[in-house]
Amino acid sequence: MPIRIVCLDYDYWHMIAEADGELDVNETPSLNIDGNAYYLCFRPDWEEGQSFWPDSVGYMSEAEAKADAERRVPTPINWIE
Repeated sequence: MPIRIVCLDYDYWHMIAEADGELDVNETPSLNIDGNAYYLCFRPDWEEGQSFWPDSVGYMSEAEAKADAERRVPTPINWIE
């Protein structure tokens, strides 16, 4: 099954909470210094540019996302750049 790491320039889960009116007063988006967050996508039929629902929390780096993906699946991952 393909595993994709998707880089967004917004905090997906923060936006969902905001839309649902569930943010705490001082809650801010969780983004890295470049203003990005990385998410895992375990959907075999997803392609770049399509809407998606992330299968993970937001990570501050691609390396952090890869490490968690490798922890979550039972077999080695062959990453393709």
